[in-house]
Parts: sequence; structure tokens; C-alpha cells
Amino acid sequence: MEKNAYDQELNRYELEDQIIYTGFSSCEDAEGFAEKKGGKLVEVGFRDGNDNPAITTEGGLLEKSYIIL
Repeated sequence: MEKNAYDQELNRYELEDQIIYTGFSSCEDAEGFAEKKGGKLVEVGFRDGNDNPAITTEGGLLEKSYIIL
């Protein structure tokens, strides 16, 4: 099982032809993991009380996490 920066297990989901990991401690942790695996950083949401993630941009989390003041 893959782990985040705090040695906690990540959640793995298989969606069609993609594998999605959740449970990162920060965007930087997720970004480093994506680079290591040759993947890309995406935002996911869990909708309709569903336990299956869907790729989305609704929360604008990626844009908000990289604002430099």
C-alpha cells in the first residue's frame, strides 16, 4: 500500500482507465507523489453521498493552493 508523507495509507480507486489516490497530507505531498509515479495532480470530489471519487475542478483547490502572496 502506498503511503503519504506522514506514513499513513493512501486510498486507491480505479476509475475506467485511471488510478486515483487520495489521503495526502498536503498538495505538495500529492504533487511529489504524482511526479514520482509519472502521474498528474487532479482535484477529486465525492458526490451524492457516494464513496467513489470523480475528477472535478468545482472546488478550485489546485488554484487556491498555489496562490503566492
